Amino acid sequence: GSKTWKCPECGDHYSSKASLRRHLRIHDLYRPYFCPVCDKTFVQKITLKVHMRLHSGDKPHVCSVCNRSFAQKSNMETHLRRHLGQRPYKCSLCNKGFSDKGSLGEHNKTHTGEQPYVCPICKKAFSQRANMRTHMRRHKDDRPYACSKCNKMFKNKDGYWKHI
Repeated sequence: GSKTWKCPECGDHYSSKASLRRHLRIHDLYRPYFCPVCDKTFVQKITLKVHMRLHSGDKPHVCSVCNRSFAQKSNMETHLRRHLGQRPYKCSLCNKGFSDKGSLGEHNKTHTGEQPYVCPICKKAFSQRANMRTHMRRHKDDRPYACSKCNKMFKNKDGYWKHI
């Protein structure tokens, strides 16, 4: 089937992200439940209750494999799928599987050529945040001398002094 976008508030499905965003505005009109800690508002009482766990530290959902606990059941289920090697979210182009929708979305950028993650040091662009972070470690390890004006990194003091 074709990809649809589901409204997290009412469960309606939309054919595009833009259509879902337009629809979401109706839920913003009446949000009677608010968090007394951060003032975030919610349409449903249960959504507020789950949100409050972020502030209380309550994590009632426990992984049966490693005993790690989670505030939200969906996060625990995603975590458990990784233990079990379950990858139900498949790329429509290469059929690679992922344990959660977010990872599939990150992967899709490798096919579209989108590279939203840019190294602040050398400006190299990456399609996935994890790849940029791995890349940035190289700057730290290999080039400990940084120019405070342009963030260019150097392997040794000589290169740094020649630059400035």
